[in-house]
Amino acid sequence: MANERNRRKDVYSAKEGPKPREDSSKEIFGHLVRRYYYQLTKGCGSSVCPNPLCFSSPKSRTHKPEFAALMSMELASRADPHLLCPGCKNKSASFKGLDSEPRKSFLHAFLCTSPFKSLFRETLPLGEDDLDSDWVGKQRRSRPSSLQFDLSMKDSRFLRRAMSSCVDVAEGKDFSLPYLTLPIVESVIVRYNETGNFDFVSNMLKSGFMSSKKLNTSFRSVCNSVRLSEEEDDDDDRTVGEEKRGGLDYESVSQAYSLILKIEPKELVAMALTNAIEILLTALESQTVKPDEIYQLLIIMENPFLADISYHEILKKLCKIVCSFQTSTRHAFMREISSYDTDRFLRLVGIFEDHLGSLVYPKQRSESHLIHPVEVLAILYNANEEAFHRRRECVVPFTAFYNEALSKKLDIKYEYKAWDSYKKEVKKKRKSFGDFHLFDYPFLFNPTSKIKILHIDAVTQMKGEYEDALVQQAALYQAQSILDSSGQSGIRDVQAVTSPFLVLDIRRDHIVEDSLARLADRERDLKKPLKIRYVGGGEQGFDMGGVQKEFFHVLVDSIFDPSYGMFNYVEQSRCFWFNSASLETEKEFELVGILLGLAIYNGVILDVHFPSAVYKKLQGVPLTLDDLVDVQPSLGRSLQQLLDFDGDVENVFCFTFQISYMVYGQVVDVDLIPNGSTTAVTMTNRKEFVDLYVQHLLVDSIAPQYEAFNRGIKKVCGTDALGLCRPEELELLICGSPHLDFDLLEKSTLYEGYKRDSDVIQWFWEIVHDMTKEQKKQLLMFVTGSDRVPLKGMGSLSFAIQRHSDDLDRLPSAMTCFSRLFLPPYESKRMLHERLTKAIENAKGFGLV
Repeated sequence: MANERNRRKDVYSAKEGPKPREDSSKEIFGHLVRRYYYQLTKGCGSSVCPNPLCFSSPKSRTHKPEFAALMSMELASRADPHLLCPGCKNKSASFKGLDSEPRKSFLHAFLCTSPFKSLFRETLPLGEDDLDSDWVGKQRRSRPSSLQFDLSMKDSRFLRRAMSSCVDVAEGKDFSLPYLTLPIVESVIVRYNETGNFDFVSNMLKSGFMSSKKLNTSFRSVCNSVRLSEEEDDDDDRTVGEEKRGGLDYESVSQAYSLILKIEPKELVAMALTNAIEILLTALESQTVKPDEIYQLLIIMENPFLADISYHEILKKLCKIVCSFQTSTRHAFMREISSYDTDRFLRLVGIFEDHLGSLVYPKQRSESHLIHPVEVLAILYNANEEAFHRRRECVVPFTAFYNEALSKKLDIKYEYKAWDSYKKEVKKKRKSFGDFHLFDYPFLFNPTSKIKILHIDAVTQMKGEYEDALVQQAALYQAQSILDSSGQSGIRDVQAVTSPFLVLDIRRDHIVEDSLARLADRERDLKKPLKIRYVGGGEQGFDMGGVQKEFFHVLVDSIFDPSYGMFNYVEQSRCFWFNSASLETEKEFELVGILLGLAIYNGVILDVHFPSAVYKKLQGVPLTLDDLVDVQPSLGRSLQQLLDFDGDVENVFCFTFQISYMVYGQVVDVDLIPNGSTTAVTMTNRKEFVDLYVQHLLVDSIAPQYEAFNRGIKKVCGTDALGLCRPEELELLICGSPHLDFDLLEKSTLYEGYKRDSDVIQWFWEIVHDMTKEQKKQLLMFVTGSDRVPLKGMGSLSFAIQRHSDDLDRLPSAMTCFSRLFLPPYESKRMLHERLTKAIENAKGFGLV
């Protein structure tokens, strides 16, 4: 008790110089009252002040002057330094020497005596700004004799709670914050570093992260502060000094986490933070999260701990909560996520990708424990697509969503059968949508996995066609033998009718005509494995795959020759586009589509130079002005300038809703709307003009040709499996990778008759690495039958070099079916260079050397 008395004696002091004890106490008490009054009505100016008795604190409230005066006297009578806000300290005031006698009786006497009136009328040494002079003047005029106060139970409850909170904050005991901000976190850490009391940190984490309401309003920009007055209800579940909160300040969240995770001991901090978050998430699992309550989850998702696999239990809860969002909340969540910058979005995607990968095991199938993380990734993927539609670019590339663990470990054969069966049942209306299948989330699978899926799809169909053909062949052979024994005419060309393969007999000099004619005759056999047989000219070619590749290569070169008239070559974009004025029939465009479908179906990579718009159309993706820029760059950029122009559009551009272009030397005029030639393009209708222009050039004008082409592709590749590919992936699937990595090819090449360090091999790779890009493509064409790189890269080619013949005058040769190069043991690098160059530049046909 003695120590407590001494401590209280040091709290306040009288002014310098000896004075009577009673006068000294009264003067000091007056200073305290005025300081508390200033604290209650003016405040220290800090928006993060933790003292609820300071006007600036977010936990404070607005008081009427009468109540503030009464409270200032009550607080002064407490002689408790914890109730004072350090920011309101006046340098001229000294607070020492006051004894510790109870002040409640003194306060009662003080209120009942005339000196009380002079307390707020004297010229105060604390300065003119320390008191509300307007209120003081008003009180002088209206209440000359005395002031009447009413301390209600509600006021008493607030005062009691506020004083208790001040003491708790000062001593590091359990206290409650209204929300978290970066300055609050910084101040708590400073206090912890000064005192070493971990209760400050623990209480901050529990107060901020265990309360849904408090965490949801944390780290937000502040809009129009709204304080609760004393007339409003201040029940325990209300936040005193509540403010309207704006968007989430992600930078402050990141900095706060960084500061928190540096606190020692780190293990204790991690445990306190994790426990608080788990308690909150457990509570949210049984609640409905509203659209304006998503911020608490976004703050949790910024936690660096989530990247650690040991914290995946928190991620499981997060995934469950996000998946339970109602439609409005999900849209709000996606809208917020789509505004992320690239680094923050990539980090978030990576967290859930790693979480999903940790749940996958070898021969994985579609199982319930994968549903929630997969659904969350689907939400993030859709948010990324939403950003593209809103600002014409994705936040992150679509490749960021590839899950390598799932792509490698998934039991693709089983999943394909289950998924294919499910799709067929849905189409027959025996089942409704709702079953969980991983193939319904194709964004998770890389192109290599999708190639496997398409291959399984093709093999499954080929197997069915092959088996049907064999059964039909056996039946027809039996019927033929019966007819032959009876002397009746048999079925002609039984072998052609019942062949398990789609065999095309082609004359090289008439490759386009023969190919289209054979396909027209054999449309019912398109799903059978393809075999090419060249006839005439004495050419020998046994199709083990290489003849097929060379056939498609030559055929594509012929069909896309501008002189053939089916496709136009656009110089600016270096790509081919449908000739809307082609003289070829729709049937021929359909057969071209069939050829492209056969290439996909049989896994042949083609050197086709279509713009991305074609692949988008094949996948049903709407086309935009950006796609016109890809096809006709100059025209597309001109239309973009029209949209961006800030001025008199009508008189500067002088456009109407009629467009013109050349067809075989003749100008063709097209009205985009009725009376388009007389309708001017203005500032208000220019967007409509551009949209109609794009629609006409990329859709309407080529509709007959494209529809026939698309119909042909779907006759061969009309299953749901092709729909798993994005347009960009479909282009890779058809055209292969554009990157020629011969260093990777050198590392993966096998040798027979040579060693890796043989002179001929060393010379060969030196020559290859010095080749131009066109020569490298010629070499690939010579050895593999295709100048395109497989989707899996050059390292996936089964490239082999074999020693062949000691005749040094012999040119190098190749077996394209097996990607095998036959190389004689030339005596010099110069000789090898001459022979190899001659061979690859004159490689046409399959004549045996």
